[in-house]
Formats: sequence, structure tokens, C-alpha cells
Amino acid sequence: MPGCNCCAIFVTGWDKSFAAPNQTPGKKMTETTDQQALIARLNSETAKISWLELQKHYASGNVLVVRPGADLIKVAIALHLDNTAEVQAWLADGLLAEVSDQQALVWYDKNKLLWALVIPPFVLVQETEITQQTK
Repeated sequence: MPGCNCCAIFVTGWDKSFAAPNQTPGKKMTETTDQQALIARLNSETAKISWLELQKHYASGNVLVVRPGADLIKVAIALHLDNTAEVQAWLADGLLAEVSDQQALVWYDKNKLLWALVIPPFVLVQETEITQQTK
């Protein structure tokens, strides 16, 4: 299973030709079923992780923060499907952003626990406590 040797982040078979595990060979699935399977898969791959374990990914510039008010799974789906318009809108609104050095330092000092989800080449993170907003 490909993944990062420095932390508990693993990518299990991500590719653009995602198929649900119970798909009958030769039977075409509906778009709704495919999206439901993708949502279930993303939910199962979302986990809490310490910011300290994400340092290598942050140093590589691969960590994006999903601000409170945005749905981590919806952002992951948009990235997975290369939905450029939606991603650009979130970037413009500040709901999706690169992690600033200041934010990284705060999380480092607090050994912050974050929700994380890998959508190669990115690691999406979101604070676990929605009431705590930092800019």
C-alpha cells in the first residue's frame, strides 16, 4: 500500500477510474451509486492525525486547509474529479487555502489534532473543533 513512511497516511488504490467494491462486472453503475461509493470511501479514509505527523507534507507544500464552514468530503470530491471551478471558488472565498506559516506554528506549538484526508498529491486538513477559527 503506497503511503508516507513518516506518518500514518496511506493511499489505497486511488485513481480516476474509481469503481465501487461490489460492482458487478460488465454492469454499468449509476452516477448516484458511484458518488455514494466515493463518499463512503472518503469517509472511511478520513482520520484524525497530529499536526506533528504532517510536517514532511507541509514542508513539501502539499497540505491544504479546509476552513470551518466547508465540507471536507465535498472538497475532496471536487479535487478528485478535477472540478476546477468549484476549487477555485473555495480558494477565492478562503474556504480552502494553503496552510500559512503562522497557522502551522500555532498547530505545531499546540500539537493540534486535525481531520486529514489524502487526495494525491494533497493532504486536506480541517480543525476538529469547528468553534475554533484561526486565520
